[in-house]
Amino acid sequence: MATASKHGLFVVEDAAQALGSKFKGKAAGTFGQAGAISFFPAKVLGCMGDGGGVITNDEHIFDRIYQLHDHGRDVDGEVRCWGRNSRLDNLQAAILNHGLKSSDKVVSRRRYIAALYQARLMIWMNCNYLRHLMQMLTISTFTKTTNCKEIAGMS
Repeated sequence: MATASKHGLFVVEDAAQALGSKFKGKAAGTFGQAGAISFFPAKVLGCMGDGGGVITNDEHIFDRIYQLHDHGRDVDGEVRCWGRNSRLDNLQAAILNHGLKSSDKVVSRRRYIAALYQARLMIWMNCNYLRHLMQMLTISTFTKTTNCKEIAGMS
């Protein structure tokens, strides 16, 4: 963020799979001026089809995103710009609203299962400043003497 600030860059954080994650106590999606979250069904908080959201605490960005998602209309219904129909329907919103209520439990369960893998496979993945949601748990089988051909059985 220091580099972006130094050069006057606008930061939009890709937090598609990070809902519930934190880095040094700060929630994913909140580091830049805006963050993007995915509600694809395979994500921690998913709807029944494609969906997504934008996180921001900047009023200008909020107003612009709001307009763009609803045919260019502002909160009063006045058309301000070209936009598109990018609204969730009521069913998708209800599914997400229900899922949001249990998302902490889902993330806790993922962390619990990952801890079991960690304990039984002796995987090191703890870090004092990172709070992972365990969207995916990747287990590396590489050592200093292992290379890709050995793993593929080609050596």
